[in-house]
Amino acid sequence: MEYSYISTFFNWLTATYELTLVIVVAAFCYILQAIGKFFVFKKAGKTPWHGFIPILSDWHQLDLSWNRMIAWLWVGLVALSCLFLTGVINAIFHFKPYIHDALMIVVLITVVIIMVIDCYQLAKAFGKNFFFVLGLFFLFPIFMLILGMDKSKYLGPQE
Repeated sequence: MEYSYISTFFNWLTATYELTLVIVVAAFCYILQAIGKFFVFKKAGKTPWHGFIPILSDWHQLDLSWNRMIAWLWVGLVALSCLFLTGVINAIFHFKPYIHDALMIVVLITVVIIMVIDCYQLAKAFGKNFFFVLGLFFLFPIFMLILGMDKSKYLGPQE
C-alpha cells in the first residue's frame, strides 16, 4: 500500500488538531475552574488569587470543606501517585509488575474517593443539596463557577 504526500499531510494535520483540541478543552476547563475557585475563595474569606495556582487552590479547597489533615493526606497521595506513574517507586523498590500496578490502583482509587467526599463536603459547606454534589463531581469546572457566582453563603466545614 502506497502512501501519498497528501495522505501523510492529512494524517499529520488530524493528529495535530486532535492534540490541539485536547489542549484547548483542558485549558478552557482549567480557566473555568480557576475563576470559580477565585469567587469561592473570595466568598469564604480566603485569598482569592490562590484559585489560579494549581496545587495551592486544591489545598485551600480541601481546607474550606474539611480540615488540614485531609489536605495533607491528599497532597501525600497525589505525590505518591506521581511517583508511581513516573516509575520512581518501581526503580527504588523493584516491585513485581502486578504488585506495582495493584499499589498504584489503590492509591489512585483513594485519591478519587477523597475527591468524591470533598465534593460532598464542599457542597455542604455552602448549603447545597445532593444533586449539586453530583454536578460538582461530574462537571467540576462548571459547578465550581456556579458555586462561586451564586448567592449562597459559606457556612464552614460541616460534620
